[in-house]
Amino acid sequence: MFELEKKDEENKKSEKNKILNHLKQYRSAYVLGAIPPVGFLLYLLVNNNSGNEKKTKIIEEIKITPEIKETVKNIFDREFEYKSQNIGNVTLEDYIKNERISDNIISLNNLLNQIRRDYEIDKFNDFYCHISRNLLVSSKRQLDNSVEPTALEKKLDELVDKGDLPIKQFTLSQIDSLYKIKTKNYVSLSKAVFVKKTGCDALELYKSASDGAIVQAASQYNALESMGPYFSPVYDWKRDGTQGPRACLQVVVATKHRESAYLKNKLPDAIFNILNSCKISGVPITEKYKAVYEHGYLQLYNINDTNDLLQLKNHIDNNIGNFGLNAQWVICENGSKQFQLFLAAPSFQGAYQNWSKTDERTNCFREICRILVVPQYKASAQIAVIKSILQGKQSELHLTGIGQSSFGNPPEIVTDCLNIVYDIVKNYDVKVIVHEYHKDAWAQNIRDSHLPEGLKLSLLK
Repeated sequence: MFELEKKDEENKKSEKNKILNHLKQYRSAYVLGAIPPVGFLLYLLVNNNSGNEKKTKIIEEIKITPEIKETVKNIFDREFEYKSQNIGNVTLEDYIKNERISDNIISLNNLLNQIRRDYEIDKFNDFYCHISRNLLVSSKRQLDNSVEPTALEKKLDELVDKGDLPIKQFTLSQIDSLYKIKTKNYVSLSKAVFVKKTGCDALELYKSASDGAIVQAASQYNALESMGPYFSPVYDWKRDGTQGPRACLQVVVATKHRESAYLKNKLPDAIFNILNSCKISGVPITEKYKAVYEHGYLQLYNINDTNDLLQLKNHIDNNIGNFGLNAQWVICENGSKQFQLFLAAPSFQGAYQNWSKTDERTNCFREICRILVVPQYKASAQIAVIKSILQGKQSELHLTGIGQSSFGNPPEIVTDCLNIVYDIVKNYDVKVIVHEYHKDAWAQNIRDSHLPEGLKLSLLK
């Protein structure tokens, strides 16, 4: 028995040395902003970047050999043990109160962190994300069938196949109903606290957010991230500096779990069923205007008939209670939990709208944005109140600007969103942290002059 244990320790030591030796040559290259001699000369011929851009390029040039990939795969196969889960059937109340995370995801997250620590991968942190997120975690298998999935991707695919799914979706009506039940006879002894936080990188939100914080992620209706109406693998999210991808990359295992579910058509969509049930002369609007909804992007400007647009507006308004809020309890790199809410808004990227106009078409765009976005803030606030009541302690809600910046939604909607949150939480033990990531309409509208009456935001440093 002693000989077997000794042999096992020797094998683990050998695995560690293989990875360390493979990565060692890049450590000084990263620190100095250079790469090994031959590659450096070639790099200078094709690039004239400096500083962080150069470091990013260098990180992308690093390759993991088949031997190292096999070593990591063996570690996952040896250390990970699947456990049957039944989170899919839990109620909204149970999911919020008990912070349900799959034991398998916790195990994989711990294993990934162990690999990063054991093999000193954190020495290669760049300003976007850990190198392990690209080379040991993510591949571009979705874009190239010849690419071998990573060890983590294979395990997550297996979880999805066995019914261990990442997302819980609850309709706005379900959330509203539970909120009314829990607050009906409840008397809170505490009042809500509102603060503003500036300059926080969403990638590092876990360092300051409380354990169990509710975090809005500026996402898409399919709970993924992309810079356009197409599928973007998690591998590429580091290129997107907006809040949503950054918030998701701080919980990479949970994020990759959603990607695996999407690739197997098991990731719920928040709005597709509402859109698809809107019939124009008997034809679903998603068929008449195929470009109106693509890969989680709602592009209203592709509807060229204003009458059809008006019909869609009324249909969404009448069915907004069926909107599916996608939510996921996730575990961060430091072991803390977050309840991430994947919120979305119509996209006007590449189709600038002059919101000072008052014509019928512009007004219709404006109203659809309002109908879709404001209720998501209402539901976020209701979840915060429900969580506080169920757990008997203060809940923390992190707000961001859904639909502002690159999606170009009407700026006045921000005030409506803040008003609804204030009205919902003001008499309950909730701490609301309003984040100001960019100097956009969201930032402009969270200044005191645009806040609900009686609300002042203190600056959280």
